[in-house]
Amino acid sequence: MNNSNSTSNEDRVNDIREQIRSLDGGDKIVNQRVINDLPNVLQEDEQITGALTVFHGVLGLLIATDSRVLWVNRKSRKRLTVEEFFYESITSIRFEVKGRNADISLNISGYTVSFSDASPRETAQSFCKSVEAYITNKRVARGSKENQPSPNQSTVTEMLDALERLGHLRDRGVLSDLEFTEQKRRILSITNSSCK
Repeated sequence: MNNSNSTSNEDRVNDIREQIRSLDGGDKIVNQRVINDLPNVLQEDEQITGALTVFHGVLGLLIATDSRVLWVNRKSRKRLTVEEFFYESITSIRFEVKGRNADISLNISGYTVSFSDASPRETAQSFCKSVEAYITNKRVARGSKENQPSPNQSTVTEMLDALERLGHLRDRGVLSDLEFTEQKRRILSITNSSCK
């Protein structure tokens, strides 16, 4: 059984590598070690639509999927850091040229998350356009629903979904208890401020 799980994980890592390799600039980041951790972070059917190496305090990968944006970093053999930003919560994305590189900012429910030194800038610009398209599509989809929940209901639903995913990451050993608690506190504080 372990051999089957190992093969399944290897297959998923190879699939993820192929998805990244097919992206603009993906061949430059496809061999980063943190990619081996992505099967524990991504949903089984989640597809990668963009990937960049960026600084966010430390060097990491900024990944766009068909459902969210992730920043992942492996600080040590035992410590994986994951920050996730769901398209429903992202109000805008900003791209600013900085020489041959670019800075990217995500505006999320009243606060900004910044990433610097995304390179090359053409890949960063393509990444931002892809994320902007998902943000727009989510906005249009929400606006077309007849029985759209109130902002507070959808915020609570998003919060519960995010907490559930965090719990799964902790249960799989991707996040430590301390990292889980920090992320949970961040999600709850964001939700509280947006519900006022």
